[in-house]
Amino acid sequence: MHSFQTTRPTQAYEYLPKIVPTVQAQGKLSLAEYFLKYPYRTYMGAFAVTIALVAGSAMAQSQMPEAHQQGDIAYISGGIGADETAAIESVKGNYNLNVTSADRTGHFRGDTEIVISDMKRNVLLDVTSQGPLFYAQLPNGRYVVEGISEDQSRKQTIRINGTKPARVHFSWPVSSGDFSEDANLRRDVNLSHD
Repeated sequence: MHSFQTTRPTQAYEYLPKIVPTVQAQGKLSLAEYFLKYPYRTYMGAFAVTIALVAGSAMAQSQMPEAHQQGDIAYISGGIGADETAAIESVKGNYNLNVTSADRTGHFRGDTEIVISDMKRNVLLDVTSQGPLFYAQLPNGRYVVEGISEDQSRKQTIRINGTKPARVHFSWPVSSGDFSEDANLRRDVNLSHD
C-alpha cells in the first residue's frame, strides 16, 4: 500500500544545494533553479499571468462594437475610449473603406451621419456612426461618401478597386460647446498656476 505521507513534492528539490552551490553562494539563481527552489511561487505566477491574459482577451472582446449589414454593405463603427478604439482598429483590415471624423483641433468626433451613394445618386447606406471610426466593405466601384454633423455636410468621391482601402477623413469646425469647455479648462489651468 502506498502512503501519500512519504511522497513529498519537495523530494526532488532536496538535491538543489548539491547541484548549484556556487551559484547560490553568489546569491544568484538561474530561472530554472528559481523554478525548482520556489515551485509554489512559479505556479502562482503562471496562474496570475494566465488569468491576466484571459481577462485581457475577454475585455477586448467585450469592447468590440457590433458589426452590421445594410444591403450589400457590411460596416462597423465606434472608437469611444482606448479599448474600443484598439478593438475596432484590430479589424480595420477586413474593410475597404475607412472613415474618420474629427474636429479641426484633431479631437475625434462621434455621431456623424454617414451616407454612401453610387454615382447615380442612389443611396446605398445611411447610418449614424457610433464613434469617430467607421469602416465599411463595399463592392468595387465609385462612390460618394457624405458625412453630416451638426447641420454641416462634407462629401468625398472614392474608388474601391480591391487593391488598398479608400480613406476618408471628415474635419469639422470646433463646436461652440467645445469652445466653452476649452475656455473652462484654460481658466482652471491658469488658476492652478497662480
